[in-house]
Amino acid sequence: MKNGNSPQQLNQSLGSSFTYDQVDMVIVAPDGTRFDQADILRMQRPTCSFQEPSAEFYRWYEFGGTARERPLDAAELSALLVTQCGYSNEVADECVRLESQARDGDKAVWHAIAEYRQERLHADTPREKPSAYDSVQEQLADARPLPKDVALIKWGGFKDSAIEGGFGSQQQRIAGLIKAGATKAQLIQFWRETKHLNWPASFGQSPWETASSVGGALDAALLGGALSAYHHGLLYVFGRTQAAARVGPERDVTQKNDQRRPKM
Repeated sequence: MKNGNSPQQLNQSLGSSFTYDQVDMVIVAPDGTRFDQADILRMQRPTCSFQEPSAEFYRWYEFGGTARERPLDAAELSALLVTQCGYSNEVADECVRLESQARDGDKAVWHAIAEYRQERLHADTPREKPSAYDSVQEQLADARPLPKDVALIKWGGFKDSAIEGGFGSQQQRIAGLIKAGATKAQLIQFWRETKHLNWPASFGQSPWETASSVGGALDAALLGGALSAYHHGLLYVFGRTQAAARVGPERDVTQKNDQRRPKM
């Protein structure tokens, strides 16, 4: 949650609604409720693949793998395990406690943190031109989890086996993605449409390891989530490689123009 703003600057940018205590690293809602890093991390949808349904899986996904709009709180999850899975009340409560991150009152926590992130999104200076930002949001509006067979066809060009340097270094793989036409919006859309898929036949390894890593990092950055050092590194390499790819054609044109000029 740390960024380059001071607590005073961040609080001013959020108006009179939420504040952020940078010392204790907690979000403070208008009613005084405090949400710490543990609360924030519990509201992050897992990026791992679930090998089999569990209480944490049902917290985030419906039967069949459709992603929920928000995670279930402890009471909702326990009730689901009783009514849908046939558990007793005692067993359901124990599964929620041991196998999930659900807590009582999570519905309010989810809405408060989502509202905070939305305020951050609007308060922060956009890194792209408004027209480009609007274009990204428009493309992401229709992103929905896809069936595996549909995803394999739609995003086949982003597979590690399909991109140039797909089994090389991190920079080579990311450069291959960009050469394949991957943009920031496309990678975020790809991630939102495929992150729910499981790959038991390949021991959990998806055919899009590079695209999934970059897309997940870009999506987390867009939503204002906490980023790991690994994600920061991916974003840096992606931005640098994307900028180099844009400069490359311009340099080629300049060199060709220089060659056409008559020598004095």
